[in-house]
Amino acid sequence: MDPQIVERVSTLETDVAVIQSSYVRKDEFAALREEMGVGFAEVNAKIDTVHVELNSKSDQLRIEVNGKIEQLRTEVNGKFEQLRTEVNGKFEQLRTEVNGKFEQLRTEVNGKFEQLRTEVNGKFEQLRTEVNDKFEQLRDELDVKLNRAIIMMLKWTFGVQISIVALAVGAIKYL
Repeated sequence: MDPQIVERVSTLETDVAVIQSSYVRKDEFAALREEMGVGFAEVNAKIDTVHVELNSKSDQLRIEVNGKIEQLRTEVNGKFEQLRTEVNGKFEQLRTEVNGKFEQLRTEVNGKFEQLRTEVNGKFEQLRTEVNDKFEQLRDELDVKLNRAIIMMLKWTFGVQISIVALAVGAIKYL
């Protein structure tokens, strides 16, 4: 055989051997790929299962927490309502006490005011009586003094008139 042909045949055999070994490798890769696909599918299935379980537990926990929150809200609202009722009761009691004290104070002040008004009216009446008495006394004294002054003036007037008449008589007599 021709050395060229031998060389070509050996090259061809080498190529066939490489192709066959590659083909085997491709089968092994395919098997590995298939195993890995199954493994990934199992992992994905487990992840999905865990995800579903976590979602379920999360939903359950959320329901429990919301229930506890609602229960706590109800309790707190009840306590606030009770506290508001107690505070309103205390305010009403305090208002009643304060109104009673104000009424008592008003009664006392009104009584003292009436007593003071009575005293002041009595003092005014006494003062008015005293002023009227003094006024009457002064009027009487003024009347006495006016009467004396009038009498004195009449005396002087009469004396002057007599003197004028006496002068006139004396002047007529001597004239």
